[in-house]
Amino acid sequence: MASTPHTIFLQNRTTRAGAQTSLSRLVTSPSITPYRPVGIFSSTGWLSNQFEQHKLPLLIHPWPSPRSIKARLGGLKNAAKQILSELHKQNITPQVIVANDHQECLLALELGKLSKAPVIAILRSSGMNQKDFVKYCVGECDRIFAVGNSLQAKVSKWINQTASLYLEGFNEEEFDNNHPPLSTSFPHHILLAGTSSPAKGFPDFLKALAEVEQTRADFPSLHCTFTCEMPSDPEFMELLSNPFRSKLNFQGRVDGLSTVSTNFDFAIHPSRRETFGMAPLELMLSGIPTLCSDTGILGSLGLPDEWLFPIEDPSSLAQRLIHWFDNWPSLASHLAEVQTAIRHQFHINNTSKSFVKALEELSIQRS
Repeated sequence: MASTPHTIFLQNRTTRAGAQTSLSRLVTSPSITPYRPVGIFSSTGWLSNQFEQHKLPLLIHPWPSPRSIKARLGGLKNAAKQILSELHKQNITPQVIVANDHQECLLALELGKLSKAPVIAILRSSGMNQKDFVKYCVGECDRIFAVGNSLQAKVSKWINQTASLYLEGFNEEEFDNNHPPLSTSFPHHILLAGTSSPAKGFPDFLKALAEVEQTRADFPSLHCTFTCEMPSDPEFMELLSNPFRSKLNFQGRVDGLSTVSTNFDFAIHPSRRETFGMAPLELMLSGIPTLCSDTGILGSLGLPDEWLFPIEDPSSLAQRLIHWFDNWPSLASHLAEVQTAIRHQFHINNTSKSFVKALEELSIQRS
């Protein structure tokens, strides 16, 4: 049987997180179907299950940590040879290879050298610095995409040309809002979306909550559910010593915000740093008004001013929280127009166009 050209997507970890969810949306979009996506993963997990559910070919093959001694002694090249051999058995020829973040670039480049296929990097990590960029040889990739304007600007300085902007997008079914009608009064149960990393801004929320409780005696005791384990950083632990009236519940990692969204009518996303900001968009699409920090693309979405607050500014967050308490019905009523704006700007059929164009150009070159 003749071998068929495919687009190979590399993703090490398969647990559900931003990079994995984004990749799942991309490879299942109709615009990518003609390029025959294939997933290469180091282990099974949520993402490999998504490929299986959508009947997309995949290969599970562990590879050494790219910067480990084993990798430097030829382990990465050996893994690339074995992966290509397995793909050959499935009659799959790499047409284009896609690294789903900078950590995947070294293996992608090895695969590219052995198969003579061009390599695309999608850079996603807001904390990536120039040292990481050089260490993982990202500049050797044939095309470089960066998620969000701030990461794009940073990467463009390192390569002395404009990196391509990668915008996240939602599939059609994600625009179906099945959330129950919102409460007519300010909700006492609120969702705090993020991980336990200090970069997600939970210390800022605790400072804001303490300020609100001290300045407004009529403000209700909240029941705050965090989508993470209790953070252990010193700043957060010190803040926990405050005598909060509100209750803090650390639920642990959740398998997608949609699994918990129906239990809440209000959410806060206090992140200090995002390349894009998918979590608050997911919450808004699911039917939850979300007060979020002005990071990632959120400031350019056209949200009502009252839905945003400056990053790392607990006092501004406190003022916004009080404003939501005093004006809940009118502020929550903007949800429908916010959802319309998200659909207009971030449908996967629109956001994937520049990436599809790059695939087309590189596929022609490969042919």
